[in-house]
Amino acid sequence: MTVLFVQSRGQQNDIQFNHISLEQGLSHNLVHAIVQDRQGFMWFGTQDGLNRYDGYSFVVFKNNPRDTNSIADNNVTALCVDHAGVLWIGTSNGGLSRFDRTRGIVMRYRREENNTNAAGENSIAQIQEDQRGVLFVATLNGIIMIDSTRKISTRVLANSPGAPLKLAEISSLAVDREGYVWISREFQLLTLDPATGAVDTIATSNTEQPYTGLIEAAPGEMWASHEGIYSYNRRTKRETTPSILASWEHRLQNSERRCSMVDAKGVLWFGSDSGLLAIDRTAGTVRHYFHERTNEKSLADNSVRSIFVDWTGNMWVASYSGLNKYAPGRYGFRHYLGGVSDSVQVGWNWIRSFLELNDSTLLVGSDVGFRRIHLRTGVVAGWITRPGDVDTFGQNSVRSMLMEDSAGARILWFGTNGGGLFKYLLLPNRQLKLVVQYYTGNTNGGLVGNDISRLLRSRNGDLWIGSGSQGVTRLERSTGRFIPYRFTAGNTAGLSNYEVLSLFEDRDGAIWIGTGGGLDRFDASSGMFTHFLHVPNDSTSLSRGKVRTIIQDEAGALWLGTDTGLD
Repeated sequence: MTVLFVQSRGQQNDIQFNHISLEQGLSHNLVHAIVQDRQGFMWFGTQDGLNRYDGYSFVVFKNNPRDTNSIADNNVTALCVDHAGVLWIGTSNGGLSRFDRTRGIVMRYRREENNTNAAGENSIAQIQEDQRGVLFVATLNGIIMIDSTRKISTRVLANSPGAPLKLAEISSLAVDREGYVWISREFQLLTLDPATGAVDTIATSNTEQPYTGLIEAAPGEMWASHEGIYSYNRRTKRETTPSILASWEHRLQNSERRCSMVDAKGVLWFGSDSGLLAIDRTAGTVRHYFHERTNEKSLADNSVRSIFVDWTGNMWVASYSGLNKYAPGRYGFRHYLGGVSDSVQVGWNWIRSFLELNDSTLLVGSDVGFRRIHLRTGVVAGWITRPGDVDTFGQNSVRSMLMEDSAGARILWFGTNGGGLFKYLLLPNRQLKLVVQYYTGNTNGGLVGNDISRLLRSRNGDLWIGSGSQGVTRLERSTGRFIPYRFTAGNTAGLSNYEVLSLFEDRDGAIWIGTGGGLDRFDASSGMFTHFLHVPNDSTSLSRGKVRTIIQDEAGALWLGTDTGLD
């Protein structure tokens, strides 16, 4: 029989998100803004309060009508930590505030209708700071510039008296590396030179969709979402489609991208109502991350409102269902759940064994056979028998696997639960060719049982084959004989128990067998076993329990994993 690997569809969501919402203490699932302060606290501006998070619990700040040192409005729409470490808070209808960390209070800068020199407007969309320490506050009535001393404010692009308020609404802004402020106002993309106050029009939309998700990709080059994602040059005022997105253009037109950010590796991230888009210009890749109903580690939903990367590289993504946290390199678990979808089908969910091949391929043994996972791509592959071949492997549970090189050939051994022992030849074309199947009926009684639990190739070439219910078999390399070792009640020189759970060869060549009743050491010269068992009231004896794993440290001591602890 020859086995052919069959590759299944690759999984698109290759990063894992943890979800934080009302159940964990977030005051509202709709998060508008995210920042991190100098003390490491995460701050989330939600539709119902300002949230401070220490990684374990939340402290929520809300409006108290009787306390002028509380936030003026619970709908927190913008956050910014400036060069001095001060947290600035923008709200939907309460203007601008700053948080006094020492006293734990909020100082309001709410605009009064009769005070045209006040430092804030009532409705704040975004807050940014440039390299000089100047704050730019986007409001429904233009931009408020607050100098680095925080004493002088100037209004830019505000309405003239009597003009419709919507004409001055600033929906998005970004400060580039040259100090220019890029502004999305109504249906225009503008730049502001803070030094001169000059405003220049870069692009004008013919539709009612504003320019959003402003992110600087290169000096003088801003990317923005507007019926797609485009690149805008401040000097030439040209609008172009980035070449990396040429094949994506038709898929981007009907999705509104509300936010963007660039991570430490230079990857551009855009959040929209269809999930996350990651654009890696160095690698030349575009990846789409979205909510999958059958994947609990995907985005909680596809409506992304805000994106932020903290000091340690954690990515925080706000959506309608709360927060999604991705921690690269720390929460790197990817789930392969059997029976969920073709792209993650490993073969039910009872995983029995692993074997890593030399070409970065992982074989996974389960209760219904085995699968192959490519470690670099995450692609899962199954296997089928070639037409005309007899399928003797069947759907047996693969409980142990072993690979070895023999005369230039790569041999794979599979121990199954009921089908005995299979020996395969791994061909260069990734096919498996069955060499022989060993079971109790064709080894002259040498194989003690067909339920193979463990395999071990000793240094002298013998193959030790553990059974889950009948003992252990030694296949002599020199003679090809199967030598059985069974448990017999009252036989102190035999195995201590019929259930073999672990096999190990120490540095001196001794074979150790962990069983359901204790630990056995095989004496090759006499062919007998020495038992190490639990003795009641003897603290130096083996702890009560089954010996499931054995390892030897640098000093030569054996460590045993049992059902009741570590010995």
